[in-house]
Amino acid sequence: PISTSPLYLGDDSTALVVANRDPRLEQTIFVRNHPFQVVGSDTVKRFEKAALDKAGYFICPTGYQNFKALNWTFEDTQGNSSITASTVFRYAEGLLSLAEAKAELGTITQADLDKSINLLRDRVNMPHLILNEIENDPNWDYPSLSPIINEIRRERRVELAVEGYRLDDLMRWRAHEVFVGTRPLGIKFVQSDYPNITPGVNVILNADGYVDYYLNAYGADGWSFNPDRDYLAPVPTNELTLNEKLVQNPGW
Repeated sequence: PISTSPLYLGDDSTALVVANRDPRLEQTIFVRNHPFQVVGSDTVKRFEKAALDKAGYFICPTGYQNFKALNWTFEDTQGNSSITASTVFRYAEGLLSLAEAKAELGTITQADLDKSINLLRDRVNMPHLILNEIENDPNWDYPSLSPIINEIRRERRVELAVEGYRLDDLMRWRAHEVFVGTRPLGIKFVQSDYPNITPGVNVILNADGYVDYYLNAYGADGWSFNPDRDYLAPVPTNELTLNEKLVQNPGW
């Protein structure tokens, strides 16, 4: 864990953010000099910096620009459409679900980890998760739960990053404490990378110099959530109209 590892170099740049980390992090976000566009066998563009200084569709408001699933040979000749296939179900999700179910049942063994999470780690040359050698992390998201459940949930977050699973996971874990009162921050802002941007005018920074794009959207108190209401979505009003026997969910 970066909270205890002497190999963690901080986050003054995206290069430092990914240094000595799980390789899947660098496969998820752009780092300077990543291939950006490839034509044939030639790299014609490399990534320099996130599009903090762009507008509209092209802006990257946090400074962490998605690299995962990039189709770098795609040429936009069809009005921003894409020919990349949509993944319906990933084998990796099945492996993660197996490990999680075993851990929740309290029956997980090293053999279970070796045929699930450790197969995923082998793909990126990460050390295996060893059941009896999990180091305590003072920053675990779920300190009241077992070390193995914490690590399996972390693995799910890493492997399935930016694939659309995170909210569903937090909801089924009843884990609103993880995000209530917080808001996501962006990169550590480096003025020399963005000479045309004025902090406080074109970009909002927090007191520590991190991009704080969501301050205006969520306010200083961050995300709110009512656990007595928000774990259930409201029943659409048109459905209530169509079927008078339906009742609205509590609190809505």
